[in-house]
Amino acid sequence: MISEALTIQIIILSRDRPDYLKETIQSVLNQKISREKIEIIISDNSDKNDVKGMISQNYPNSNLKYIRRNPSVSLMKHFQLIISECEGEYTVIFHDDDIMHPNYIKVMLPFIQKEGVAAVGCNSFVFNSDISKTVGEMHKFKSVKTFIDENDFLSNYMPWSIGGIAPFPGYI
Repeated sequence: MISEALTIQIIILSRDRPDYLKETIQSVLNQKISREKIEIIISDNSDKNDVKGMISQNYPNSNLKYIRRNPSVSLMKHFQLIISECEGEYTVIFHDDDIMHPNYIKVMLPFIQKEGVAAVGCNSFVFNSDISKTVGEMHKFKSVKTFIDENDFLSNYMPWSIGGIAPFPGYI
C-alpha cells in the first residue's frame, strides 16, 4: 500500500525522440495509483528543441518538471547528473523509449519498502511497434530481483548486454 505522504520520482532521460517520449509519459500517467503520488521529471539532453516543443504542446498544464541540458552531455554524464539530482525517497529512472507497465509502481513498491533493500529491478520486454507482440525479454530473471547494497546492484547491472539487468527500465 502506498502511504499518503509518499511521492515517487520518475525521471525520464530523453534525447531527440519526442514521439517516443510522449508514449513514455503517457505510460507513466496511466499508472494505477493516484497521480499526486508521482513526480515526473523530464531530463532533456537533446540537440534540438523538438522535445521541449512536444511537452509544451501536449502537457501545458501538467505537473511535469522539465530540465534542459544545454549544451547536451554524454550519456554517462547525463546519467550521473540524474543520480546526483535525485531527491525522492523512491526514484525510478526511465528512458524515453521505455513504456511503463500500468501496475509497475503498485507491484514494485512493496519490494523496495522492505528493510535492508537498496533497489529492486524487474524484467522488461522488448517489442517493436505493437506492445501486445513482445519479441523477447531483456534478461532472464523470472521474478522481482532485490539488491542488498550498491555492490550487489552494480554487479548485476553492469553486464546487461550478456544477460544482466537492463540499464534503465525496471528499477526503483
